[in-house]
Amino acid sequence: MLSRSAEEIIRILIHQDNTFITNKRIAQMAGISERSVNNYMREVSDYCEENECRLIRKRGKGICLDMGRKAKELKQIFSQKKISFENRDTRVNYIVRTLIESKEPYTAGLFADEFFVSKATVRTDLEHADEYCKRDYLMIRQVVGKGIEIVGSEFWKRKVLVCRNQKVSQSQYESIGQAPDLRIDKLFYSRLTRQYRKNIVDGVIFCIQELEKQMGCQFNDYTFCMIAEYTSCQIKRIKSGAYLEETMINQLTLVEEIADWAVAYNSFLNQRFQLALDPREGLYLYIMLLGAEVQNSSRLVNKKFLIEKEISIEDVTDQVITYLSAIVGLDFSGDPLLQTSLALFLNSSLVRVKYGFEIKNPFLEEVKKTYSAIFSACLTAGKEYEELVGLLPTEDEISYMAILFSCSFVQHQKKLNTAVIGSGGVGITQIIAQKIEAKLPEINIITVLPSNSALFIKENQYDLVITTIPYLKINHPNVVYTTLLVGEQDIYRMKKTCHEILESNVNQTKSYTIQNLLKRDLILLEHEDISKEMVLKKACSLLLEKGYVKEGFYESVMQREEISASVLGGGMAVPHGISDFVNHPAVVVIRTDKKVEWGEGAVDVIFLLALNFDEIESTRAFFSAFYEMTMQKESARLIRKAPTQEEIKQIIINNS
Repeated sequence: MLSRSAEEIIRILIHQDNTFITNKRIAQMAGISERSVNNYMREVSDYCEENECRLIRKRGKGICLDMGRKAKELKQIFSQKKISFENRDTRVNYIVRTLIESKEPYTAGLFADEFFVSKATVRTDLEHADEYCKRDYLMIRQVVGKGIEIVGSEFWKRKVLVCRNQKVSQSQYESIGQAPDLRIDKLFYSRLTRQYRKNIVDGVIFCIQELEKQMGCQFNDYTFCMIAEYTSCQIKRIKSGAYLEETMINQLTLVEEIADWAVAYNSFLNQRFQLALDPREGLYLYIMLLGAEVQNSSRLVNKKFLIEKEISIEDVTDQVITYLSAIVGLDFSGDPLLQTSLALFLNSSLVRVKYGFEIKNPFLEEVKKTYSAIFSACLTAGKEYEELVGLLPTEDEISYMAILFSCSFVQHQKKLNTAVIGSGGVGITQIIAQKIEAKLPEINIITVLPSNSALFIKENQYDLVITTIPYLKINHPNVVYTTLLVGEQDIYRMKKTCHEILESNVNQTKSYTIQNLLKRDLILLEHEDISKEMVLKKACSLLLEKGYVKEGFYESVMQREEISASVLGGGMAVPHGISDFVNHPAVVVIRTDKKVEWGEGAVDVIFLLALNFDEIESTRAFFSAFYEMTMQKESARLIRKAPTQEEIKQIIINNS
């Protein structure tokens, strides 16, 4: 990775269009001193040499960049956009990436010059960066006479570097065209080529494709991208002289087929990049391939030795399905396709989470918005990962699990046999019935009846009766009214009734409801500007004061937020802490007048969960209510407009 100043110098040289420019003018344009320009020229020169272009110096004229055939490509890579460092998260991200990649010593003064902030601000940034690094066994330290550096294992440096690179907004990089493989989109490819060098990325993609030819099968999209990025990082690090210091696993435990793939992949990389990879680097590739998923494969490879527990993936799959069925109130256990798909996913996912190979989901925000309740419930299933590998999965990892469960829900949802009773004649009632079926796939209308049929309906004839006649007496337990227009409120009432019927059909108890969790004094209305950290601190302190949680709950919430922010679609967030710190289940509802920055989004309705996710009743009470609220967009709007805590409480209860 180029330092910010070296990147800016290269950008200036590229957009001079082969004309000479003095160091003094470069310093003025980059906002740094002439001395700094001289200091960064070695880094600039190394980059130019790697990318087959040449710096030309002439006394009295200055310096010029001869880009040759690389001109178009470099202009695309180094657009005239500049990165803003006003945000602390952006600065911390840059500090960590720079310290891992820089060959030269760095000081607080250099960072201050690049960010245009004080050294005191940089020192605070360094403290935040150090806290982040410690979670991955790395440490930032000041070496007298040398500068600031990151120390720790090369394995974890690579993991942290890739994670921090992924946090750089892809919008900062201009598209440089289509990648050599359609499984990689243009923006992702642009980021990879900028961060790891285009020749490395293209070479790695070629090697993966050669491996797939030898395997006779292909990796799925997201693990292809994972292999491409982590291998590109590996090759770039090796070329800079950074090698693995230790063997991550015992060679005697290798899965033969995956080991053969790793040997072949190693050979392709050696040939392409003229390397002789160390056996430790070969084992790194092996673990990476264990975390990959192959398209159209239904075979489970035994990887239990990697997670150091005698487990069966099938048993873990059953546990996750049973848990989420109970939490969401839908029976997923009878879906064999879900059973197989989830087992295959978990088989590789557990390896990825344990060893820090992160996947990305380009549809993450859409999944969170469309399947808010199921996504949030799947987040709580992260406890299974924690028990098995000691780590929590990222939002991207969980989102793929949520997609599997959401598809199961849509495809296998039970149809409710329904009768429609109208007063405008059979023709009009038929039209209304067609509207209802078009908007509610869970309903199967088997008959339309005139109003005088209401007295003769038997309970066991239909699951549901819908009528357009208000106050009509119908001898059936499940009756719902709709207007002739079949508007949004009508659809909501029918959906709510359908959900209740489906719940009762899978014999779920309702002895514990959202009312047991909602307390008026745990509903907070914030009228002033407030940060994410402060609002969570305030809510956690309230729970601690009232005895719902133990000391450390706030820290566990923030730790979970660091892994992945809990923001959902529609301006809502559902943060939660670790169950070990919960004494009694509770939910804090927070409504803010002004949007709060939350990860890459902004929210004004927050549900802070203090739940023991092993206690099914209290957990399900929340997610059942939350599921109902996500079905009804009106709920969030009413919460935003409610003037008092009591009204917010009643809105949630009445809409769940």
